[in-house]
Amino acid sequence: MELQQYVDRIEQLNGEMDGIRADIREVFANAKAEGFSAKAIREVIKLKKMPAADRAELEFEVQKYKELLCL
Repeated sequence: MELQQYVDRIEQLNGEMDGIRADIREVFANAKAEGFSAKAIREVIKLKKMPAADRAELEFEVQKYKELLCL
């Protein structure tokens, strides 16, 4: 494959990513219009990506810290 082909493909993929980012922004805007928190949705998505054991450990530690700080 020639250099120009690599550059062209990368540019094409970057364009696709721009479109996907715009779609994601639109979905967040729609969710917000329905009364959902974009910040909370982002956090839930982040947690869903984590393995269950890591998520459980994090939730346990956060709860422990909240109790220590009387939150």
